[in-house]
Amino acid sequence: MEPLKVEKFTTADRGNGLRAVAALRPGELLLRSDPLAYTVCKGSRGVVCDHCLIGKEAWEAVWLSPEPENIC
Repeated sequence: MEPLKVEKFTTADRGNGLRAVAALRPGELLLRSDPLAYTVCKGSRGVVCDHCLIGKEAWEAVWLSPEPENIC
């Protein structure tokens, strides 16, 4: 595994940040992480499930299936 090319830093006036500690190529992936939180935007409320983000039509099809426990 390659060493990290970025480091976390903190400043009193601007807060937390990341800065490069090595040369970076355009488009190079620096960090990958799962989201800590998500929300459904106003335009998608009522269109997708708030829990699993599956589309309403697909969710209804699963809900009406003989095995609805497979939802979310």
